[in-house]
Amino acid sequence: MDPPSSSSPSPSSLAVVQQQLAAALDTPFLRAASAADRDAQRRLAASLLALDQWLGPNGTADSLVKHIDTVADNVQSIRSTVDTMAADLEAARGPTAQFVRVAAEQQAVIDSVSAEQAQVTAFLAEYTLTPSETALLSSPSSDLNPEFFAAFDRAAKIEQMTKSSLDYPNSPLSRDIVSTMSSLLETAHDRLYAWLQSRLSLFMTLSPDIPISMSMAVTRLARGRPVLLDSILDDAATHRRTAISRWFADSMVSLSSSNMAIGAPSSSSSTGSGGLGSTSPRNAGSRRGSLAGGSTSLAADDAERQVADVYAWVHQVIAAEFALWLMEVGPDGAIPRSKAVGLVDVAIESVCRSVFGRVETIVAKASIAGTTAMAGGVGGVSGMLGADVVAPYRVYHVLGVNRQVLLKSLPATSSIVNTTQELQAFALRQFRDALDNQGQLLRTSYDPIDTSTLVPTSNVSRTAAALQAVASTRARYIRRTSTAPTSPKLDPATEDYEDDTDVSDGRIRSNTRPTASTERMELRAILDMLIDPCVQSCVVAASSSTISRAAGAVFAINCLRVLKEAVKDLSADKAAALESQIEIYLDSLVTEYYSAFISHTGLRTIFDALDHDANKALNIDPSELQSALLRLDAVLMTGAPHLDLSHDLARLSTSALAKRVVTLGTALFTQSYAKLHAEVAKDERGVFAGVVMRSVTEVESLLRV
Repeated sequence: MDPPSSSSPSPSSLAVVQQQLAAALDTPFLRAASAADRDAQRRLAASLLALDQWLGPNGTADSLVKHIDTVADNVQSIRSTVDTMAADLEAARGPTAQFVRVAAEQQAVIDSVSAEQAQVTAFLAEYTLTPSETALLSSPSSDLNPEFFAAFDRAAKIEQMTKSSLDYPNSPLSRDIVSTMSSLLETAHDRLYAWLQSRLSLFMTLSPDIPISMSMAVTRLARGRPVLLDSILDDAATHRRTAISRWFADSMVSLSSSNMAIGAPSSSSSTGSGGLGSTSPRNAGSRRGSLAGGSTSLAADDAERQVADVYAWVHQVIAAEFALWLMEVGPDGAIPRSKAVGLVDVAIESVCRSVFGRVETIVAKASIAGTTAMAGGVGGVSGMLGADVVAPYRVYHVLGVNRQVLLKSLPATSSIVNTTQELQAFALRQFRDALDNQGQLLRTSYDPIDTSTLVPTSNVSRTAAALQAVASTRARYIRRTSTAPTSPKLDPATEDYEDDTDVSDGRIRSNTRPTASTERMELRAILDMLIDPCVQSCVVAASSSTISRAAGAVFAINCLRVLKEAVKDLSADKAAALESQIEIYLDSLVTEYYSAFISHTGLRTIFDALDHDANKALNIDPSELQSALLRLDAVLMTGAPHLDLSHDLARLSTSALAKRVVTLGTALFTQSYAKLHAEVAKDERGVFAGVVMRSVTEVESLLRV
């Protein structure tokens, strides 16, 4: 190339240069330059800057052309370089894309494996045991610690989750997990069984407290092996029988040695005063318990209170046994209530015979005391003697109330309920025997009548006291509501029963009770045994030849009224029957009063003749009639006649009865007088023309005054 000229370039040359530069700069290589293109652009920019500097004041056209050629060479070199780089890039594009794709695929695989690894780790943490947990469950050691129970619960949870969420038994994995857990749990259950078998009975008999580990073992064995647990519990209940039996024996020995009530005296509650206070079968360092510090009064004198306290002890033992089985040994439903009922029944059965013997002795002693009292052996004519005879009847009702309480927690077939029912039958037999003995005494030995007062004898007072005791006993123990039992069982051998068994809340209860008709029949029989012999003795005494008929009637009325007052709250029918007998004796008194009155006035023979010849003319002496009428006038004018009978009437238990006898007696006299007046008035022969008689109305007025 020629050197640049010193002359200025022409405008056309500049235009050509500009076009060439523009064409060179407008190549697709430079537009799509990458990192290598930027270096060429920097070089081009430096050339342009040098050109600009060179074209300064000293620049020439030749130098410019030369420089342009240099620039063109540079541009050509750059173009060649860019083409080479573009070819290289195009050649490398395919392998690079393949590498990028493979790298992306490998990263996806790595991510998937990582996610699966995390899932597997989480699965293993949830569905497998740690080596230490596996060792705890598979170890042959007999020691059971909290870590063992935690591992046991975890294995049981894994087994349950596997069966419910891992497509068991279709999935091989689920079958493998269940098999592993089942094997470990089987070994653990065997350890639980052996551990409980060797320790539970011992703790139930000797230890004052059940350790938490024992209740934890029972709870887990109940969930996994209930049949094995049942056998252990049955054996433990047998040991409880021994402990409770010894406890009862110790209680009786303690009471017998002291021969007095321990602690506060009993209240009149039919279920006792709290029995042993704060003492239980598992207090005082021994499961046999102790009566020390209790508040029972098993040695009290009153039979009713003694029996109530015996059953207070029974109720407290039953409550303690239920608490033992349901809250200490098997909390949170580990031992079903139905099973606990059976265990308590087995445990309490050991004292049934002792309870029966104790109550039987109490009732027998009370019966002997009552019979002795009726025989006059103690106390004179006190009304309490009759109450002693009713002691077995009160005990019978105490037993009935306690039987109903027992049925709230135990079935009707339980041993203690059956024992209580047998004791009821025994108490009722003793009561009937006492009434039978009383009846024989009343029929064979009669108390002498106090002729000065004609008051009821001591036999009547004792019978009335017995009736009042029966009434108060029934009012106290028989709840007269539509929902409560009408009465405890009266005679298990002969009576009909309504059985309303309730199992709605899982507890077996039987509200067995006699029907109303059966209860009324039994009460009627008791009242007959009490009242009939006494009435018979009163009738025999009233018929004695040693007293007048009027005095006998007054005595009988006084006795019958006492019995009627005593029985009116028990039986309206029996009270009505006694009232009928009272009316019979009142009628006899009215007749006696009428007879005494007409004898006092001298009209007896006249009235007798009038009654004898009712259909014939009156055949009496007019002078005799007039004399009798004069005597009647004297009686009427002087007021009420003073009759010997008046003294007997004054000894009636109420003046109203005496007034009634007088009123009815004078009414009979008025009727007879009216009949006589009519006969005299119709005298056709004039035989009684000179007889002066008062009018019937006037006689009635004077008698009423």
